[in-house]
Amino acid sequence: MKLVKKIVLAAAIPALLAGCAVSGEHAEDFYVAPGKYIFYDCTQLAGTAAHFARRIKELKGLMARARQGVGGELVSAMAYNSDYYSALGELKDIRREQAEKKCSSDLNVAPTAPAQQKPPKARRR
Repeated sequence: MKLVKKIVLAAAIPALLAGCAVSGEHAEDFYVAPGKYIFYDCTQLAGTAAHFARRIKELKGLMARARQGVGGELVSAMAYNSDYYSALGELKDIRREQAEKKCSSDLNVAPTAPAQQKPPKARRR
């Protein structure tokens, strides 16, 4: 009987702590690398913000549709929560950077995906 209690306790503690890590008012902050957009200009920030705003809207629709089915809340949480909070965090970071750079909010640019960092090329000798 003691072994069963230990196993249940060993499984429950990490699950509870993981729930605490992404709950709360600013769960999206755990998904973002701060300062990622400091080298972007206002046009790049506007395009990237539009991309993440569109992605958030898409994820909200997917989450709402998933919740309609049996066990939908669980499916929605498992499939979309991490992407949703990641996109929210990215958009929040972009908005912060736009405010720091005093970017105009009337920039109409097409949504662009954030630039991917490329590994440095190897030197030849």
